[in-house]
Amino acid sequence: MTTKHSRTPGRPRQFDPAQAIETAQHLFHSRGYDAVSVADLTKAFGINPPSFYAAFGSKLGLYTRVLNRYRMTDAIPFEALLRHDRPTAKCLIDVLMEAARRYVADPDATGCLVLEGAPL
Repeated sequence: MTTKHSRTPGRPRQFDPAQAIETAQHLFHSRGYDAVSVADLTKAFGINPPSFYAAFGSKLGLYTRVLNRYRMTDAIPFEALLRHDRPTAKCLIDVLMEAARRYVADPDATGCLVLEGAPL
């Protein structure tokens, strides 16, 4: 009796998709979406284009995953800062101060990843 192993054809992935998403976030944040090519991404990840497309589907598919990571880890917590029970001026000051702290701390963060890097 033989045992069947459920495995997709091809070699197992030799890169970490989570690390690739983090690397892509830095590239998109420092250069913007349009200035980063699939060739730039595959070189940074150390993979070939077919592996890139198998993992992420497309550059936009990768960018969507980058934005999700950004939302979960690095985005300014607007909901916490812009509460309706606080004066509007105080809320806006807090948002601007938080943005300044974050952008000064990360030299690659030239602004908001969503606004600065969004594909049109």
